[in-house]
Amino acid sequence: MSGLAQAFNTVAVQEDPSETALKQLNVIYTRRDDGRLLVETSLDFRDRDMKELPDLSNVVVQGDFLFSMTGLTRAVSAPKTASFRRKS
Repeated sequence: MSGLAQAFNTVAVQEDPSETALKQLNVIYTRRDDGRLLVETSLDFRDRDMKELPDLSNVVVQGDFLFSMTGLTRAVSAPKTASFRRKS
C-alpha cells in the first residue's frame, strides 16, 4: 500500500458533536441532505440534571424543545426549532 493510501486509511473520521449528543441521549434522528440532523419529535430536557446543553447546533427539531432552567446555566448550542419554549 502506498504511503498516501495508508495515511488516508488511518485518518479517523470525527463524528459531528450534535450526532454524538443525540446518540448519547437515545434520540431517534435522520440526516437531511444538507447535513443537519432532523428530530421529528420533541426534545424534552426538563428532568435532566445538566449545567449546560450538549452541542445541538446541527439539529433541527420539528416538535417542541422543552427545558427547565433549574441547573441550566448555558444554552449556547440549542437546536433550531419552530417551537422554542421553557417548561417548568
